[in-house]
Amino acid sequence: MEATAGRPGYPGSTGSGTGIGGHIHQLLALATALARTATPSFAGTGPATAPASTGPATAPASMAEGSSGVGRAPFGLELGALSDTESMDWAQTLEHLSRLLAGLGVQAAADLADRVRAGRYDKDGFRTPAELLTSSLKLGRGEAHRRLRLAEHLLPATDGLTGTITAPTQPVLAAAFFAGDVSLEQALIISSFTDEATHLAQAGQIPEGTDRELEETLTSYALVEPPDFLRPLGLQAVNLLNPDGQRPTEGELLAKQGIFFRRPHRGLVGFDGHLTILQYETMLASIDSATNPNQHKHKHRHRHRRRQRQRQQC
Repeated sequence: MEATAGRPGYPGSTGSGTGIGGHIHQLLALATALARTATPSFAGTGPATAPASTGPATAPASMAEGSSGVGRAPFGLELGALSDTESMDWAQTLEHLSRLLAGLGVQAAADLADRVRAGRYDKDGFRTPAELLTSSLKLGRGEAHRRLRLAEHLLPATDGLTGTITAPTQPVLAAAFFAGDVSLEQALIISSFTDEATHLAQAGQIPEGTDRELEETLTSYALVEPPDFLRPLGLQAVNLLNPDGQRPTEGELLAKQGIFFRRPHRGLVGFDGHLTILQYETMLASIDSATNPNQHKHKHRHRHRRRQRQRQQC
């Protein structure tokens, strides 16, 4: 058995099968490793096997609890009984299964959201999917919205009136995410940058299909790179696609522009607001003309010289 330090989901102790059969094989391999570690181990003597008549025993309290009083093996398991190769395989299998659970969580959130929109939970007082998720699953609002956002992009959408089913808007990422090849954090990063590129493509600021290329590129990097690598990579890609930034619409300009003055406080009045480029240049010129004392001195100097020339002519 060789140690595999690559991406989670492909440890040496698990089969290479995909689909439901492969996932069941991983579960069985993980359960076998857990059962093997549920034996008492003593310092200096290595792992000891339990008597056949008593069955598996838990680790002694002296080994299960550290100096701080907190148990080292919260599930009654001593992973130290595994070899280095087995420990690596076990951790990779566990991480892969956690990614599959994250995918199931997104699918469950989408199903509950559809039921809320259909009015099935009106009698319970839930008006939005996020309210149901935060109340029933004890999630934070941020986590609830993240799952719903991923479900919106990675799962097929069904029209409530016609029953027409449309494909996911980000199919490449969806396939990798629900296969357990991409973590929840990686999926959120890729989906966010892909969605931003899609808006640029719909606005005609970048060529059509560029958002799909970005999705494929980031997903391929996610198979071998951590989230800390994907985030600056996606940001750099979007900046290269649209170096001037996304232009606001006329409605956004009208809604945001203007100057707002705060209440006086300790003899000072604060202000804040947004201006268009033309308004900014006009206001800057007006403020400079009204507050620059050098301009007044300059005018006074010209007036004095003009009077001297008038006297000389007389």
